Amino acid sequence: MDEKIAPHLEELTRALGDLDNTGIRAEFYKLLAFHVPPEVAKESILRKFGGKRKILKVKDLSASLKNFEITGRILDLTEKPLRPQEGVQDGPSKMYTGILADETGSVMFSSWRELPASVGDAINIKNAYTRLWQNRIRLSIGEQSLVSKVSGSSLPQLSELLETPAKKLIDIGSADFSVNTVACILQLSHREVPVRGRQSKVIFGVLADETARLPFTAWIELPGIDIGSIIR
Repeated sequence: MDEKIAPHLEELTRALGDLDNTGIRAEFYKLLAFHVPPEVAKESILRKFGGKRKILKVKDLSASLKNFEITGRILDLTEKPLRPQEGVQDGPSKMYTGILADETGSVMFSSWRELPASVGDAINIKNAYTRLWQNRIRLSIGEQSLVSKVSGSSLPQLSELLETPAKKLIDIGSADFSVNTVACILQLSHREVPVRGRQSKVIFGVLADETARLPFTAWIELPGIDIGSIIR
């Protein structure tokens, strides 16, 4: 069995039980045949068949997850004051945003209350949930979440986590927002879209390497780049 596929099948087995008699294994390989990355295929099957997960890594995160536990190290933490809402009393006056990372990746997070830790510290979050914000997965820490500072001895050190990881396309997770990769452009097109009252050119396309294909969007010019170009 491919070593990149085996961990995903093991997680599906833990969550859903027998994969063969239920046809889940066949459905997983069917998605792979359509060039769906293994992680995306796994998440799709878990949503469809109702798998329950409790302790997750960053690489396991997808949109609209609820009531899970995750441990990571804080890479960035910012306090943002909130404007009082008209007619709302005793609402939160601050929001805390930042980046949380473990050995599998990093994810942006937001919290409605102050965290018992700072940059470089490891925290454990229970009753966390995820949501989409500007088409990106964001880890959310709500009023019902339990956050505690932990030793973090099993996590990579801050200096290691701050380095931008190099990944093949098949390894890029749905929560990743900053990775290095090398790929070939298979498809490329652009169109004008309205942004704040002005027309802006957005580039759409498909990247590929020896492991997978992945759609991409670029909001900046790509001079000299065309179909067949190898980009980093």
